[in-house]
Amino acid sequence: MALFKTPENNFTTTVNHCLQTEYGNIITLSPAEMQQLFLYKSNSLSGNTTPENRQGQQEQLNVDVKRALIRLYSLALLQNATDSAYELFTLGQPKNIKLHRTAFDALALDLKKLSTDELTALRVSCLLTTSIEAKDILKNNKFTPPEDSEEFLTWVAAIQPNDNRPINSLPIAKTLTEKQKDTLLQLYPANAHFRWLLYTECGLATPKAIFELSSDKDKFNLWLWRWRLNMMGFKDQPITSMQYTQELHRLCETVLDTTKNKTNDAQTFLQNYTILRAKIASDKIQTLSNTEQYFFGHIVASFNEINVVAFDMGNEVLKGYLIYKTQRDTNSQVSENYQKFLINQNTLTPTYVPSVLNSSFALLNTNSTPSTPANLLSTHEISPISAATIFMCQLQRDLFNYLLANPEAPRVSCRSLGCIKGGQLPTILTSWLQRQDLQCSFTFIPNGKELEARVDMSQFGLPDDLSSQRTTKP
Repeated sequence: MALFKTPENNFTTTVNHCLQTEYGNIITLSPAEMQQLFLYKSNSLSGNTTPENRQGQQEQLNVDVKRALIRLYSLALLQNATDSAYELFTLGQPKNIKLHRTAFDALALDLKKLSTDELTALRVSCLLTTSIEAKDILKNNKFTPPEDSEEFLTWVAAIQPNDNRPINSLPIAKTLTEKQKDTLLQLYPANAHFRWLLYTECGLATPKAIFELSSDKDKFNLWLWRWRLNMMGFKDQPITSMQYTQELHRLCETVLDTTKNKTNDAQTFLQNYTILRAKIASDKIQTLSNTEQYFFGHIVASFNEINVVAFDMGNEVLKGYLIYKTQRDTNSQVSENYQKFLINQNTLTPTYVPSVLNSSFALLNTNSTPSTPANLLSTHEISPISAATIFMCQLQRDLFNYLLANPEAPRVSCRSLGCIKGGQLPTILTSWLQRQDLQCSFTFIPNGKELEARVDMSQFGLPDDLSSQRTTKP
């Protein structure tokens, strides 16, 4: 039996104060749930946070604790389903993208169809994530946890050899019956990562897993609820479920619509989804070839800093793509290579690629100081959306070229490249925009078991420390 650390008094006090002042005591935590949250208290200090995180300094509650609380809050408001619950759920949402009351009521009604065991499993899913502390407990109990966060969740809920479940080593297991542990496992089918498909941050294994799951309506709906709550607390801000707007709800429904298109082919499934995203975004995609439309839909879907669901935004993405194409890729090799990359089963899917697009857009859309990249956009007469798209297309060009030439290469991570806080991206974008031709080349260097996507700064006339380690030519 695992021995759990008792949450420090200041941690418990801070969480309880947050529950009272920010959540109006709508949610409460059991001692086991507080212990589970305590395992994540140092996650952001140890680097387990998203590249887009722009917090200037460590707050009293880190990103994973706040995400868990937001998800629990969202679940409680949907279970409440009153007028006041709806107002709290949509508090702060801009009027033009505020979640419609009919959508909120439909979600609340669907939630009521779940059993007590299913609702308990959903609540636990709001509190489960990976952390160094959780892995240390599991290692002390003779387990070997996976490194990947989603693989960890699938593994921790499963029954391992000797009829032992890793989750029994964690504090949250105190709140679960064996039946509820079985139900929890249904929330984590391998490869079925909803956000990866939503933002097309995946190869073909993800759409294949999701489409196969959709054949069992009840299991699919329970799994979908785990991801709805996950996205309601995807970011650590704001306090409420403000990020689950009508726009995001519409995009989630687009994924569901794609599952209704019966096909046994994962590539066709993904193409159907990207075409839907392309048509939602722009009224001018008829100027593109089919392969270009798939790639355009992929770029559109990769945006999560904004949801590209209107023609004014989508046509700015299209403008950026066409500028990129005119500059260096008149045959649109990047769109052809995107399809080739998808069908190459030996290639590991790169991680954190959308973070580069979204962090770039965030920086290009902010005029905080005269030296910020956004102030250089007027030179090129392009919008932040178009500029971020051009930069993303150049990254994907070099990424696909490298992966197709080296199909058995280690996994490529764009995590560092996409970092705003403490990363090089602001300097890279400033240097990039100072070039008349808006060209940037990317390189991939070993970093532990992975390859790290980087920019060789010497192409901008700046010192570069990667020259001796470069694995691709800039």
